[in-house]
Amino acid sequence: MTEMRTNTRPCPEPNLLWRRELDSWPAAEETKQLAFSVGAWIEDAFGSQSRRFLAREGKLAGQFDWQRYR
Repeated sequence: MTEMRTNTRPCPEPNLLWRRELDSWPAAEETKQLAFSVGAWIEDAFGSQSRRFLAREGKLAGQFDWQRYR
């Protein structure tokens, strides 16, 4: 998986609008990557140093940790 960390300084703007345009809706695996990318944008905006939506250990390591978000 591509590293999703970018500049992790908090966004100084009080209001933030992201726009992402797609030529077409991606296939299943690409949809997952799109969702992870959007999650990374959100965490970057708050200055997060990690990807809280990804499991750190166990059988889900590096994947979406759905057990934390029921």
